[in-house]
Amino acid sequence: EYAGHLDSPPMNGLKEEMFRAIQEDDGDKICFLADIEPSLINAEREKTRETPLEVVAKEPNSMLLAATKALCSRGASIEAVTGENDRNPLHHAALARNNEVLEILVHHCGYAALCRRDKRAATPLDIAMETGDHVAQKILTCTHHHHVGESAA
Repeated sequence: EYAGHLDSPPMNGLKEEMFRAIQEDDGDKICFLADIEPSLINAEREKTRETPLEVVAKEPNSMLLAATKALCSRGASIEAVTGENDRNPLHHAALARNNEVLEILVHHCGYAALCRRDKRAATPLDIAMETGDHVAQKILTCTHHHHVGESAA
């Protein structure tokens, strides 16, 4: 296992591979790379400083569901705050109206991520309300969540 610095040449190559796997929605490759080097799961993209979950969250009409599930299964931080507006992946998914990814993120996140306020003091739910996205509003409210052991009726 290579335990070098995240900005070393070998790590840059692995980071590029990780972001390529995300764009290709290759969950198996994401898991493989994360197993080789766990720090890749939250590594920032060189030019944009975006995290892997931020990339999938911002993708409009995302089909990056396998990538989202793989990143979450390997412990990608849903609470990581990025960008000039201090937003987490839930904020980005709500803004992009990326509801399938939003649902996966909500399933894996803790309460703190749901309540996180950006620079404008907006939570992910506030953003969903501002955009008029009723589906995202439902996903982000506790009435939507199923409890363990509950069967869907």
